[in-house]
Amino acid sequence: MKNSLMIGVVAIFAACSLAHAGEFNDKPVMCGNDEEMFGTISLKDEIKMWEATQLTSVRDPDEPNGIRDMPQMLPVAIYMNLENKTYSLVEYHPGYNQYCLLSFGISLEAVDR
Repeated sequence: MKNSLMIGVVAIFAACSLAHAGEFNDKPVMCGNDEEMFGTISLKDEIKMWEATQLTSVRDPDEPNGIRDMPQMLPVAIYMNLENKTYSLVEYHPGYNQYCLLSFGISLEAVDR
C-alpha cells in the first residue's frame, strides 16, 4: 500500500514536471565511496542534521531524451557544522554503493519564519 501510494505521488510529480519543465543541465558532481566522502566531511566536523528521500532524474540511454521517465528515489542528507557555518549536501546511490556531494559551502544561516 505504501509503495503504491509513493509510486502514485511520483507519477503525479513526473506528469506535472513535464508540463512545466525547465531544461536539464550538466553540473559537475563529486562522487566516491563512504570513506572518501565521510573522511572529508569529518575533517570539517559536520554532523548529519537531517535526511530525506529525494526524487531525482537519472540518465537512461534507452530513453529518447536520455533521461528516465520516472524519478529515482534516493536517500539524501545534509551535514552541518553550526559553529563554523559550513554544510555538505550528500545523496546516496545504493545501486552503485556511492555517495555524491551535490553541494557544500559556507555562511550557513537559519532563516526566520
